[in-house]
Amino acid sequence: MKKLLEGKSAIITGASKGLGREISLSFAREGAFVGLFSRDERALISLKEEIEKAGGKSMVLKGDATVYEDVKNAVQKFIEEAGKIDILVNNAGIGEVIPVLEMKEEDWDRTINANLKSVFFFSKEAGKHMVKARSGRIINIASINGIKGEGNLTAYCASKAGVIGFTKALALEWAPYNVLVNAVAPGYFVSEMTRKALEDEKMRERLIRRIPLRRFASPEEIAGIVLYLASDMSSFVTGSVFVIDGGETAR
Repeated sequence: MKKLLEGKSAIITGASKGLGREISLSFAREGAFVGLFSRDERALISLKEEIEKAGGKSMVLKGDATVYEDVKNAVQKFIEEAGKIDILVNNAGIGEVIPVLEMKEEDWDRTINANLKSVFFFSKEAGKHMVKARSGRIINIASINGIKGEGNLTAYCASKAGVIGFTKALALEWAPYNVLVNAVAPGYFVSEMTRKALEDEKMRERLIRRIPLRRFASPEEIAGIVLYLASDMSSFVTGSVFVIDGGETAR
């Protein structure tokens, strides 16, 4: 049986842990050659070894997604090795709880750069090759906080709303070249970013009461939608935002 991503090549940013790690593993299992991008080279090497033990193929791309030269060099290195880039998953990002009145300019910039500027950088560099090939998939990891607000997360909400707007605009811009651009907007799921909040019993109870399914998602459940968007099953899908939140935003 042919694998979903057989013969495809993909870069996943923020691949060293959490959702990025899970997406990388699922892509490799489905036959893709995976470029693992992150600042944490040691974690990437460990992930590469895990992928190869399972029979998959990958390469380490160390760099900072907020530094344009790092992004440019990573994409070029990947193209030299893989020969093409079919899929880009913009997953790198951060989330910091800082009230606006306590927020410094550098706090704002750090979140906007990590969550939004990085998406622009990688989309531009990967898109050069996709537009030329008249084929490609870009999947941006947004958040339900790009759709609804959350106190003390203003920079995060602004950045993820920006990711959604960027996704829709770029989908229109690159539709003539058959480059499909979509976003995934998860609610709370278990990850390094959310672990501290979810370990607080009162916070955990407050958050779970907002979710009709009364549980948090797993990284595997989010990765499944990303895999769908990367595969041929989604060949007529572009400019869409896939909300995965257990019904939280349906209220």
